[in-house]
Amino acid sequence: MRVRAAGLGLLFGLLTGAVTGCDDPEGEGGTSRVRGSGDAAAEGTEGDVDGGQSSKAEPPDVNGPGSAEPDPSEPNPTEPGQPKPTTGPEPTGGVDGGGSGSPSSPSAGPDGSTPTPSGSTPPTPQPMAPMPIEGAYAGPPLTGDELTAELAQLAELCGQNCEARATPQCELDLQTVEQCSDACVRDAERHLGFCLTQLQAELSCKLAGGYGCERDWVQPVDACAAEAQQHQECRLYADCSAYCVAAVQQGCAPETTAEECAARCAAERDALPETCGADHDSLMNCTASAGAWDCVEARLVAVDGGCERFVNGTAECRMSETSNYCASYCLAAELGGCGEGCWEECSRELTSDDCAGQYMDALDCLLGTSGDGVCMDGQFAPAGGTISCDSDWDAYLACLTRNRLEPAPPAPEPPPVAAPLEDAALTQKLGEIDALCAQSCQQRQATGCTANEDAELCQRSCNSIATSFGGFCLDEYQTREACYLAGGFECTGSTARPVDTCIPQAEAIDTCIEALDCELYCHAAVAAGCDESGSLAGCVAACQAEGAALPETCQRDYQSLVGCVGRSTAASCVQGRWIDAELRCDSYRERFMACQLRETGNYCKTYCDSSAWAGCAEGCAERCARELTDPSCGGQYFEALDCAAFFTSGACVDGVLEPDTVNCEDEWNAHLACLAETRLP
Repeated sequence: MRVRAAGLGLLFGLLTGAVTGCDDPEGEGGTSRVRGSGDAAAEGTEGDVDGGQSSKAEPPDVNGPGSAEPDPSEPNPTEPGQPKPTTGPEPTGGVDGGGSGSPSSPSAGPDGSTPTPSGSTPPTPQPMAPMPIEGAYAGPPLTGDELTAELAQLAELCGQNCEARATPQCELDLQTVEQCSDACVRDAERHLGFCLTQLQAELSCKLAGGYGCERDWVQPVDACAAEAQQHQECRLYADCSAYCVAAVQQGCAPETTAEECAARCAAERDALPETCGADHDSLMNCTASAGAWDCVEARLVAVDGGCERFVNGTAECRMSETSNYCASYCLAAELGGCGEGCWEECSRELTSDDCAGQYMDALDCLLGTSGDGVCMDGQFAPAGGTISCDSDWDAYLACLTRNRLEPAPPAPEPPPVAAPLEDAALTQKLGEIDALCAQSCQQRQATGCTANEDAELCQRSCNSIATSFGGFCLDEYQTREACYLAGGFECTGSTARPVDTCIPQAEAIDTCIEALDCELYCHAAVAAGCDESGSLAGCVAACQAEGAALPETCQRDYQSLVGCVGRSTAASCVQGRWIDAELRCDSYRERFMACQLRETGNYCKTYCDSSAWAGCAEGCAERCARELTDPSCGGQYFEALDCAAFFTSGACVDGVLEPDTVNCEDEWNAHLACLAETRLP
């Protein structure tokens, strides 16, 4: 049965233990991938300041007649609703400067304990609040009768501008005067009382200069650059200013004045990637104009204002631009009003040994185009109706239940491990098997089957199988071959096959061979003092348990890697693990790691397991957890791991597994460059 979001709060609390309280959230989940900031740009673009066509149909008009043909796809920095110039570092926090929300609720499990992910607890990188931008406040705004009078004047000016725009009858001027005027008035209303003097000055200047056609596009004769620049500078943080006026009036801001609040809101906006500023503006504007609010964690949240799509749009845009999962997810939670504890939880879950892959898929969905989420009872979770997220979100919940609530099944008793035959005993046993192989191959040859091997080649093949066992499983192999010989051979098709299939004997050798790779590996490791158990049986049990814990499709790849290292004549003990020092088994390591990532989606565990088999596992789990969830460079590190997981070859350099420099050099260098920029003085 699918877990509904009505139980998400309780289930998350039982499983993760991050936040106190026992509320029941609502909603349900979906699947998607990340995207850019289309919603906010569409919402914010009502039309030109002079009431012209939407920017989707008309190019910017800042150049005026005589300039090169404008490109309709380019945003106009002087037009409202277009992305505004931004500067500053990567986004780190919200207007109220905190972290961001997480899908969790009560802190204790059913027995009063606090379930936690398996594996080591990573350090929690905390985002640094960006420096406030002094002077960002665009107010005070016009209000009451003064605002009504100003909007009436602007409505008249909009109509005059639109009539003037229609006069040249440009071929690509597709709006009617009424449509143009309505768009201009809506844009003026969206100013929320801010910057109307500057808007009026720009419209008046363009009206005075008139309009003409430039390559069939309507353009003002006078671009009014000075007026447009003043309007743009005022509008840059006007939406933050409007939000802060409402927040301070409602007592829902850490600051006591709108000026101080706007300085921090502007810093939050400028910390986003440049393409995401319009999403943030739309969220602030929508919240400010909602009229009914909740105050959550010192964040003003619109009640039934339809502003959730801008919360999601801002986070989705950030994810699209940075690939930083925790920073983007926690930004959404922070903007939605449920940011407390997000960084701690996201850092823990994204790097856990058990459910990190499912958690990343769930975040991928929430930060995608069809995966809108909302804050419900202190957590940011899938919004109701986004059915496409159900499979990802429920898979994560199921993983938490399976790994942290359900009791682990008792480990099966490991089968007894016999020491391999060595020296004289091994020589004697191989001699007996050689004689048996000779008789068996002679009988096969005597059948006269057309596809029979040459007797000598058959005997060499029979003996090579025995020698590959490294002293293990020889009794079982000898017993099966003796059974085949006793039953004789006959032609099946064109090949000699044993008459008696000897099922019990064949099952015995198969069972022995299942443990053979671990036995070969452990025999070498224990002999070299490179196994903490100190015994062959203990090492084999641990090796088999490690393989059994893997996805079933990857267990054969694991056994092949273990067996290759066990047979290697160039293996050595590095950091407590018996590894192939000359990388002769790298192809098996690559195949195994690729399968593990494909099946689990767990980047840190896959990378660190690969590091262990390469000889540089020390400190990997802590380092990967720290870098993957880093607020500044986590996205670049994820891109490097993503490439390294696909091209799994690499080498240990100064104790760190660096990925294949041929295929992943750009991604790795981008991460190193980010570290140099953000961590070095």
